[in-house]
Amino acid sequence: MAQLFDELSIRDSIKMTEEGYYHVTISELRVNLKEGDSDLYFFSFLEPLPVHHQDQLITLLMEGNFLGQGTGGAVLGLKEDESGVTLSWRLPHEINYTFFKEKLETFINFALYWKKEILSHESANKNITEPIH
Repeated sequence: MAQLFDELSIRDSIKMTEEGYYHVTISELRVNLKEGDSDLYFFSFLEPLPVHHQDQLITLLMEGNFLGQGTGGAVLGLKEDESGVTLSWRLPHEINYTFFKEKLETFINFALYWKKEILSHESANKNITEPIH
């Protein structure tokens, strides 16, 4: 990760959190990076879970997760308290820098795509009332 931090000219300013994450903002997206013993972990909070038509959005997210087709292999999920949508990805630790950078770019592209989809879903369903059960 040091090579990435050098390339982004943030090596001197970036600090590791108590949990072992580096917080990096790229293309207006905060990406949390963590280096484990056997893997690298990318994580990003995308958007709060919309109030309206959550079931439709969750179905869309599950479809995106199916075989990694809509995520490039990353995983869409919900925060533990179900307040928001997340995207995460684990990679093996033994990868070269070029592969790492390509995967990070892919992760960012999918994260930005899903942020847009969530916001689009929210705005499209804001004025539609929920059916009464």
